[in-house]
Amino acid sequence: MIYSNYKVASATRQGVAHLSKGIACQDKVNIVQKEDFIFLGLADGAGSALYCEEAAEFILVRLSIELDVNRDKYFNSEDTAKNITMYVEYALYTYSIVHELKFEELASTLLCVVLIKDIYLIIHVGDGVIASINQDNELVVASEPENDEEFCNYTVFVNTVLAKDRVRVKVGDIQEIKNGVLLCSDGIEGSIFNYQTNEMAEVTRTMINWLDAYDEEYVSQALALNLKSNFSKLSSDDLSIIIMKGIKDESI
Repeated sequence: MIYSNYKVASATRQGVAHLSKGIACQDKVNIVQKEDFIFLGLADGAGSALYCEEAAEFILVRLSIELDVNRDKYFNSEDTAKNITMYVEYALYTYSIVHELKFEELASTLLCVVLIKDIYLIIHVGDGVIASINQDNELVVASEPENDEEFCNYTVFVNTVLAKDRVRVKVGDIQEIKNGVLLCSDGIEGSIFNYQTNEMAEVTRTMINWLDAYDEEYVSQALALNLKSNFSKLSSDDLSIIIMKGIKDESI
């Protein structure tokens, strides 16, 4: 499977709450595009954790490399969720030891969509949402946010014991998501995801379909403008988004 006809765009923005306090953006994005492998990763560092920004950036880079190098271990195994959880925990523990940091301070969410051969892999820990457009051109929730039933602002992070039982993994045929995918952090989630109906707002489809008409750099700039002009007015949190779409006409 060659992925030269897949287009990807992304944007991040420091939340107004962090901007007012001089705190750097704690949302991180990592995108790896090869002919036979695509990794879309997004992590939202937990503001309550001292080294959340470092954790978010580190785990995205390490996981993208691990999934690429050891593909069979994760894409052809019934133990995919277990193997991913073990690797994430091992990587974070190693990082904490090497840099002499407390493991408890390396907290972030994790959202990934990975393409290999003719299948896709979704990995999700915590809040944020992943949406897709299926073969019937329906806008669906591929992986919904996980929040505590009692405390809506609480979620699970990659460095917590709860993550071992709450890493959500989905493997499917690539045709199910070829028409488009969107990943976003919780700063955007509340604006485009309906918690009561478990549905995505149509603006999700609109943003994904920008990739039909424009190149990746232009769409990334458009996403950044929307984060600044629209989404930042609806949430004080950091904002991050990734979109991807398979384009039938490679000349577009």
